[in-house]
Amino acid sequence: MSVARDRRAFLRRWACGLAPLCVAYALLTGVRSLRDLFADQLFAASLGAPGGAAPGWILWTADLPGALVSAATLVAFGRIRDSHRAMQAMLSVMIAATCLALVATGAWQLGLLGGGSWQLLLGTGVFLCYATMGTPFYERLLAATRTEGTIALLVFLSDFGGYLVSFALLLAKSLSGVGGGAASAADRAREAEAALSLFIRVLWGAGGAMLVLLVVAKVAFGVSLNWRADRGPWREGDEGSCHRGVERHAA
Repeated sequence: MSVARDRRAFLRRWACGLAPLCVAYALLTGVRSLRDLFADQLFAASLGAPGGAAPGWILWTADLPGALVSAATLVAFGRIRDSHRAMQAMLSVMIAATCLALVATGAWQLGLLGGGSWQLLLGTGVFLCYATMGTPFYERLLAATRTEGTIALLVFLSDFGGYLVSFALLLAKSLSGVGGGAASAADRAREAEAALSLFIRVLWGAGGAMLVLLVVAKVAFGVSLNWRADRGPWREGDEGSCHRGVERHAA
């Protein structure tokens, strides 16, 4: 088969798991982009900083725990030899990280967490999910399915979706009038509060959708890969295993 045909066949085989995973990745990219591009406003509002300006310490410490936890988690995944088990573990970590971000946000809104603690936990959840969801997972998918090739197409599709969501969020923020570059400290504080309000709405919407999508992907990959294990090695023309595995599981 040609390379293009092989790619189409691979996408059809694992569409039940790849489609929700790519959408979840795109939503997460949008959340991360919004948080990164407007970090000063978001941090200032969450900490109640005067004048709408975030203190310097939060800008360089907010994502440090997330970076350390993500690095340690990826090292731990590298010790799992079975790629199917590694995929399921990665999906479980993605779900747990999304829950961490949402629970921390809810706790901050209820007054149970300070703004700094919320940003540290939020950054940990976002970066842990982001670090696990992309390249490491796709590499394990190719290994588990014994597919020859690279993950370039999967990375391209995921990043393209992420760019679309990020652009849509930035456009919505611009049209909403948030972040107009106010001169006075009072106006900057109001803009920071407006940016934070928009970010929280996006976070709850995207996070809730991600939880559903990641659970669907976990079930789909688990069922379809178990079905493939029973079938033995790949054969030419053996496509649609994702759908067949789900049908068999439902029966």
